[in-house]
Amino acid sequence: MNPHLEELYRYHKYVSTIISEMEPSVADLEADPNDDMALYKVVNALYSMRNDAEFVHHFNEELIRNELMRTDAPIHRNVEQIAEEHQAFDKRLLYLLTALSGRGSSVELTTQVRSYLENYQDHMQGEDTIFFPMAEKWLSDEHWQRIEKEWLATPTLDPASLDGSVAAARRRSADASPASDKPEHTNK
Repeated sequence: MNPHLEELYRYHKYVSTIISEMEPSVADLEADPNDDMALYKVVNALYSMRNDAEFVHHFNEELIRNELMRTDAPIHRNVEQIAEEHQAFDKRLLYLLTALSGRGSSVELTTQVRSYLENYQDHMQGEDTIFFPMAEKWLSDEHWQRIEKEWLATPTLDPASLDGSVAAARRRSADASPASDKPEHTNK
């Protein structure tokens, strides 16, 4: 598998872990919408899903999507809608965080959190099973070279050490290899 696709896939595994670890707290909120500890855990987990790493991840997916759209590949509806879905997920997450942080929990909000998490998992699964395999099959070396140029403008994100900071990810990336092996990266 292409190393860029592997990085995106690793990030999906990282987010899937956050969602899995959040599930018991969401269930606790469903059972008792006034459970302050469960609310605290859900809000913190949701905040960990809205960070620089998430934006960089989506930016990189959209680089690949744009190149894929230049090919003769039969484009699946899920691939066409990736950018719109990313924007919709961000808006929905911001709404949930604002509502949960401001008013606390309710049965309706907890249902919306559950729906958001299920939709997000479905979105990642669609990328893993449709989008990434299409990119692997249809993108040529020339396409990957164009992607590489833009990709290098963003830091490499290691899910094992994410702290939500692009600057920290950039430092980790720079620290991981000798300076002569790694070009300077700036996030445009």
